[in-house]
Amino acid sequence: MFKDLTPKVSDLICTCAETPAQYEGNIDGRDIYIRYWGGKLEVWLATDKYGEALDGEKVLSKRLGGAYDGHIEWSEVHKHLNGMYLGEKE
Repeated sequence: MFKDLTPKVSDLICTCAETPAQYEGNIDGRDIYIRYWGGKLEVWLATDKYGEALDGEKVLSKRLGGAYDGHIEWSEVHKHLNGMYLGEKE
């Protein structure tokens, strides 16, 4: 049997639904922070299980909209991440 090596997102919550839209959670024991503000989708990931996401590595920075865009749904975020890096939301 093959072991599923896809990282698992857990405890992902929307901490702000409007500008800026923000999601926070945990991926394989590390904090993750996702923000959409000013038309830019950005994702930070803690470098280890003891670190804070914003002190970690920015793993994505992608312009999706205009300077005043700040709302995004999880389904749209997931689409831009292609579901490959973060796995499926539990």
